[in-house]
Amino acid sequence: MFGKECLLAVRVFTAESGLNPKAVGDNGKSIGIAQINYVHWHKVSCNLFTTKCNVVLAKQIRDSSGWYPWTVYRLGTY
Repeated sequence: MFGKECLLAVRVFTAESGLNPKAVGDNGKSIGIAQINYVHWHKVSCNLFTTKCNVVLAKQIRDSSGWYPWTVYRLGTY
């Protein structure tokens, strides 16, 4: 799904959630494997705790905003 950025996506999502689809961020506002922030939840009608739904939305976010929405990417801690 992420093409040439597949390994980057795996590294970012690993740093964000440990690749745990049931992960909830410390602030309770980011969920799932890609730690989708609550500001994006309104964009889907599927369960963001399912890997497919979470990753599809992550791809949409990446396509529109780059990797900037992920803190670990901005900080280089992925």
